[in-house]
Amino acid sequence: MPQTLADADTRLTVLKQLLKTQPKVGWDLCLLQLRRDDGGTYNHKPRWRRRATEYGEPQAVARTLMVQVVQIVLSQPAYSAEQLRDLAKLMPRLDTKQNLQVITLIDAWYQQGQTWQDVEKVREVLRSTVILDRAAPATLRSAAEKWYAQTVSVDPVRRNLWLFEDGWSVKLEKQAEDNSADDYQAQEKRLLAVRLKAIGEILLTRGEAGILQLAEEAVSPRDVGYTLTFVENENFHVVDFVTAIFRRPVGKTVVSALLWALREKLSSVLPALQGRLSENEFATLLLWAPCEPAVWRAAECSPSCSDTYWKNVEPSVVTDGNAEEAVRRLMKAGRSWTAFRVVNYRFKAVDVRLLVDLLWQMGQSLPESPEEVKDGDIRRCFEIVE
Repeated sequence: MPQTLADADTRLTVLKQLLKTQPKVGWDLCLLQLRRDDGGTYNHKPRWRRRATEYGEPQAVARTLMVQVVQIVLSQPAYSAEQLRDLAKLMPRLDTKQNLQVITLIDAWYQQGQTWQDVEKVREVLRSTVILDRAAPATLRSAAEKWYAQTVSVDPVRRNLWLFEDGWSVKLEKQAEDNSADDYQAQEKRLLAVRLKAIGEILLTRGEAGILQLAEEAVSPRDVGYTLTFVENENFHVVDFVTAIFRRPVGKTVVSALLWALREKLSSVLPALQGRLSENEFATLLLWAPCEPAVWRAAECSPSCSDTYWKNVEPSVVTDGNAEEAVRRLMKAGRSWTAFRVVNYRFKAVDVRLLVDLLWQMGQSLPESPEEVKDGDIRRCFEIVE
């Protein structure tokens, strides 16, 4: 409910002027105007102005303004990929004729020659907004599906990149508003199956080079790493892939996700990787893996590797059964305060005599992260020791 003395015509004039002089500001204001609900948004009446517009303008004025703003956003001389994505997201608020006009604008933009990255972004928004919407008019869905099919990339990596956006945003079908936990798990299984099929296609046509490209260009390289742990293909070898991507910018993200998902096989995978990487690189790789016995044993390949590992590891997921060993190793590395964080809230998971030694060593050094130390936690530990 805008508290402004400017009438609709004045605001339209300002919007048009802003679109010429400050395109981004003008475009954002247009989107805000179109996204507001019919009921308006409540706000305070002006305190210092002598004149006010009661509690907002009449709904008829607001609707008329929105209709005219729609015509403005659909009649710009040129569009960017982001603007077309904005229009695609607005399609549920537009009528069929206006939506068909959006499809026409997208096609005209495409015919001018665009980068494949921008094309894929627009294709994905159109797919998730219109093509998956079974309630959309048949003529609109048909036009969207036709353009979507005509612009499909022959490159399997580009064609499947949309599957490796953040898992929460990937839509395989129209989703219900209140999915149950069972529905969510079923959706995760379907998504994994589709991703594995895409990776199989990439391996068949592009080999390991295609998977490396997928990992580097995906919005969520972590999801690529996770999915690769389930690949059963003679053209894909985990050790070869990790060795190839380790030194690349997305190496840590991809390899970390892969190693965490391969927890049951680390005892065989890590020794094979040791011979492929330098000692410093192997120590770094171990820090990317989950903190558990298989990784600890791999770190014992040399004194310097073990020293590097225990002086830098963040043992955030140590289990109760492994807590005592982790505490002893961290204390040996001079990290008593980090060891305390391992057993905090589960002091009974370790021998009380070890707790005494831990408290003694903590008293001889300063904490690594003072903000994480709480007096109450230390008091609880003393109560158990006493």
